[in-house]
Amino acid sequence: MPLLSLLAPIWLPFGLLDRQELAPPRLSDTIEIDGGPAISSTLHAQASTACDCHIGAYGTLPLAVSTEREPGVAAAGVTIPADDSRASIGTADIGVFGGTQDSNGQQIYRLGFLLPSAALEQPRLAASARVGDQVLELPRTAGVRLSHSRIWIKDTPWTSVAQHILRVDLGLDVAGQYATEDHRRIVHIIPRAGVGVMQQCDLGSVSVETALAYDPFVDRDGGLRWSAGVTGMLKLGWLQPAATVAAVRTPDGWGATISLDLAAVWQPRHAEGL
Repeated sequence: MPLLSLLAPIWLPFGLLDRQELAPPRLSDTIEIDGGPAISSTLHAQASTACDCHIGAYGTLPLAVSTEREPGVAAAGVTIPADDSRASIGTADIGVFGGTQDSNGQQIYRLGFLLPSAALEQPRLAASARVGDQVLELPRTAGVRLSHSRIWIKDTPWTSVAQHILRVDLGLDVAGQYATEDHRRIVHIIPRAGVGVMQQCDLGSVSVETALAYDPFVDRDGGLRWSAGVTGMLKLGWLQPAATVAAVRTPDGWGATISLDLAAVWQPRHAEGL
């Protein structure tokens, strides 16, 4: 389908849902601000094959950078480095994904692995609006991530250069948080889900989306996290900046975040003229 091929490189910018998709290679840095004493930055890279086998790989690494002048001060739920460093590394996520693709959309299956890249004693990173990735905020943790995503695509009836897109994510994360002097090993079993609708054309896209995740065996009294927001993206050749404004509900209460996603996307030859 010619139109599908032209628009495929800009399917990705759902700001609150899973990032994995059968699409051209992509590098991105998502900077998120919630008004707290730290700014989060999430680095992500992914690529999938162009052949019919539809196999891809990805890697994600969250960071938190303190905006406080004096390191070593901690705020509730936010990582502030206790040494001379002003940056903290979260839990890394690497894995593979694959699925099927046709003119009506995609089905994507993911297997991810959580790597213990975070420090053992550091506090949890600030809560992200992408609540399905909350395991990446944990201190030193290892585990497995499973997910299934379904994307439906439909051409708009009033023009030949726009599409409606619906994405639904379902997933389960099993993560073991390393024991410290203060607590034993903690096992997180987190089911998660998300849904978003997008209107896109060759200039960019606008999406409305929501996601939730629940950690019932650790936070029995309030382990539900929920977010809802709006994402807008511009297609500037290989550069595809996007911005997301979201409301976030965590066990600590309500909040709001603003995030800027700076992405570089490889452009196939058929898309160079857009």
